[in-house]
Amino acid sequence: DEQVLGSIRMMPVCYTLGQAAGVAAAQSINTNQPACDLNTADLVLTLREQGAILPQTTLSKEMTRV
Repeated sequence: DEQVLGSIRMMPVCYTLGQAAGVAAAQSINTNQPACDLNTADLVLTLREQGAILPQTTLSKEMTRV
């Protein structure tokens, strides 16, 4: 059924986003910094240690803002 498959397709994306938000919140508390000032390279490395697949090879310490 299309509706069920659409929901299942989005589950990994929602899981990954939730994991990243939780890790960022923990790092924010541990470093006493607002989330927007976190070292994003450290965030990506922590997520990779937890098994997240993040293929980018170049990491920035600052969050990219548009």
